[in-house]
Amino acid sequence: ADQQKGLLNGDTMLEGILSQLRNSMTATYAPGNPTTLDQMNEIGVSTGAPTGGALNADAIMGKLVFDSATFATAMATDQSSVKNLISGTGGFGVALDNLLSPTLQAGGTMDSRLSSEDSTQKSLNDRIASMDVLLNQKQETLKAQFTAMETAIAQLKSSGDSLSSGLSSLSANNN
Repeated sequence: ADQQKGLLNGDTMLEGILSQLRNSMTATYAPGNPTTLDQMNEIGVSTGAPTGGALNADAIMGKLVFDSATFATAMATDQSSVKNLISGTGGFGVALDNLLSPTLQAGGTMDSRLSSEDSTQKSLNDRIASMDVLLNQKQETLKAQFTAMETAIAQLKSSGDSLSSGLSSLSANNN
């Protein structure tokens, strides 16, 4: 079941970003806007309606819901406040960019983490290659020892057969 959730399931950095994004959906933006147009849900963008007191599954997954009727009403009521809420100086877009830029920009935390993970993977691959060499050497040593043992056993068996044959001849001559 965990495999179906994906490789990054449970990743603390990504869960932290998702949590911050969830919080950003309920924050107020656009100073100067009327209080009826300072949150994203007031223009029809939300994490979904509650489902009977239980958590909304889409909200847990980080999905957003767009209510076109609410958006159309907000646009008809106060188009400039909607624009300010989305893209103004203190708007959602700027806040979202400020939230994600440190993580996603070149040299940001995601880039650093990927570089670190690449280094770890390279180190592990190098260790695996070294261990493969050592295991192959050990395998060759064990094969050589086994071959030497088989040869020694064959020689001892041959000597034993000769000795047994010689004893049988002596025994037959004494009778």
